[in-house]
Amino acid sequence: MSSRPLPRPSGAGKSIPAAAQTGRSSGRPKLSAASPPRRVGRYVPADSLFQALEEAAANNAPVADFRAIAMRDVQRARVAVSEKFKLFIPCGAVAGTSQLDEIMLSIHTEDQTALWKDSLPTLCDFIRIPSKGIRFTCTSRDVAVKLGGSTVRLFGNTHIIKKFSLYERLYTLNLTRIPSDLDDYVIYDFFASRGLYVLITATHQVGDMISRDRTIWCTTQDCPTELLLPDGSAIRKIF
Repeated sequence: MSSRPLPRPSGAGKSIPAAAQTGRSSGRPKLSAASPPRRVGRYVPADSLFQALEEAAANNAPVADFRAIAMRDVQRARVAVSEKFKLFIPCGAVAGTSQLDEIMLSIHTEDQTALWKDSLPTLCDFIRIPSKGIRFTCTSRDVAVKLGGSTVRLFGNTHIIKKFSLYERLYTLNLTRIPSDLDDYVIYDFFASRGLYVLITATHQVGDMISRDRTIWCTTQDCPTELLLPDGSAIRKIF
């Protein structure tokens, strides 16, 4: 197998856009001249990994060896689904104006808390959700619980990681325009009569104030079959 030179990072040799030359604002967080490059581009594996692949091919290695080499750089993320815990950083402005590699570079270069630094070996699968924030996976439940509510710095600003909950992704049903004189027991009985045991909460709660709208929390991530109509769609109206 002949060796090939590594590709140059995309953008190498390209001229600086006019907006950057003239100093016009692009709407993104500004970095000082001494700051590291904003874009890191596509990750390129270490030469040793390519060499291991070449040697395996030259030696007609077993299929298991090829698989192990192929997965080496993503091994951290290869855990059972039950051991993957989702966390979220609400930062709509950053996620709306910066790309994922820029955001990851900022997190890497900022002065983070000791908790964040210690947790890094358990973190993987970072995703940018435009105009909403950053979602990532933690492979330790205990670490996820600790990270929830803690802070992380991005582009010089501090953001709070959303509190972690194992049950946040359960199927929910929002009830609106509920008559003011309708007792919540009536809502409960509707679901209990169908064999469903649910939680009933206010859709919005701020301090001691709760909304009239209600949210029904089921015990499954998918819509329970008891709430499906004959055509397979979920119930949208109850009262």
